[in-house]
Amino acid sequence: MKQSNQDNSEIEAWNNFIMNGYPYCSELRGARLAAGISKHFMGGVNGGGLNSFLTNSYELDSQQVLDALRAIGAVKAAADLAHVLDILGTPLLKSSQDERWHLLETIWVDELNAYECFADTTEAELRGALERHVRENKEFYLGL
Repeated sequence: MKQSNQDNSEIEAWNNFIMNGYPYCSELRGARLAAGISKHFMGGVNGGGLNSFLTNSYELDSQQVLDALRAIGAVKAAADLAHVLDILGTPLLKSSQDERWHLLETIWVDELNAYECFADTTEAELRGALERHVRENKEFYLGL
């Protein structure tokens, strides 16, 4: 979160969200779970690319990620992920790490490499949606 125009509690809430808002946290449900999944998506794509995120997030169904992005209002990220999933042509269901690895190794095509990183506008929209969510749920995230 940008530090201008924010009090320390907003910064603390954002930091708690980033550090503790995991999609596997039992306290996260509904919009909070969607935000946790979306944060995990943003971090995974920024940390290693989309293929890496999809490979390493084998505990998540790809439709669950897509639904989470839509739920928080990350329209561009959701559209890009939906396009990638359409090209893959195979649902990425919850699985073991080995199963997900082998599936993506089989179905990933070179044209998808263009989606490995976020476009600047996509990342800005996703981050903005997450910041808005944290502001709206500040008290919850202050308690994490």
